[in-house]
Amino acid sequence: MKVFIDTADVQEIEKYLDWGICDGVTTNPTVNAQNRVRSFDDMRRRSIEIARLIAPRPLSVEVSTDWAEDMVKEAHEYSSWADNINVKITITTRDGESCLPIIHRLYRDGIDVNVTAMMTANQAILAAKAGATYVSLFGGRIDDEGGDATTVVRQVRNWLDRWPDACPGHAEILVGSSRTTKNIADWADAGAHILTVTPAVLSKILVNAPRRPSPSFLMTPSRHWRAWPVGEPRRPSPSFLMTPSRHWRAWPVRADARAADNKRCRSKTRR
Repeated sequence: MKVFIDTADVQEIEKYLDWGICDGVTTNPTVNAQNRVRSFDDMRRRSIEIARLIAPRPLSVEVSTDWAEDMVKEAHEYSSWADNINVKITITTRDGESCLPIIHRLYRDGIDVNVTAMMTANQAILAAKAGATYVSLFGGRIDDEGGDATTVVRQVRNWLDRWPDACPGHAEILVGSSRTTKNIADWADAGAHILTVTPAVLSKILVNAPRRPSPSFLMTPSRHWRAWPVGEPRRPSPSFLMTPSRHWRAWPVRADARAADNKRCRSKTRR
């Protein structure tokens, strides 16, 4: 299983490369905006920088339009920036129109396509048949809408394993939109080839629940305490342990109980 880092922050990518856990990078317009990549020129420069940094690992760059011809045009331009760039295309447009014709056309043009924003096993199967290199499931959103992302991942993996010749692009399952660290373990166990993880979620995977420090009064020796020398005879307890404090008073004894005690003492004296 591979891990793709979902960020356009070069310093974060360098860090995870040094850790040996970055197998690729995914970006999208939202991620770019969060990292101050706002114009087309900014995106081109940042994409080329990341692609060179992580080569030969893949980088996904998403198109910014819903028009078929414009998507094809952008895809060709993005893929020309570096050999390891693949192009993100959503499974449908905002109006619900299928993007399968565009996906298949780009496959025939020799461009690797990451088909994204998928919510069902059926969508992933159709994208794989159309020639997708990656079929990207939005696992967190599937769960948010009452589905079971783990089941969907397992269904797609079973289908790909059973019918490998039906996928001209040799599609791999990429699962993103993780919400918790449990998502990562569940989707990996279900058979995802790749998990897209943000630095925020990735940092949570690395740590256990924090342990509370011991109270200082248990760790710091008292002014009355010292280590007892080995072999030294024990001395009587310090007076401060034996003498009642100013906040202490004897518990009141009932009058009849006190009288009975006095009577017993007098009888013992006569004997």
